[in-house]
Amino acid sequence: MSLKSIVKQNDEKSLLDCFEILLKNLRHTQRGLSSEFRSEKCLRDKIINACNNIEACAYA
Repeated sequence: MSLKSIVKQNDEKSLLDCFEILLKNLRHTQRGLSSEFRSEKCLRDKIINACNNIEACAYA
């Protein structure tokens, strides 16, 4: 799951809307993981990795 793939699937939506979809999907997935992977730090790392190839996110 990446922001780039969500943008491709939702080309009519803004980048911000796609980012919100990404967050929703990651939070939903996070609930099904074991406790060691449910931390905010782990979620932050997944968000950073998911946004890796998006130029607008390069400086965030």
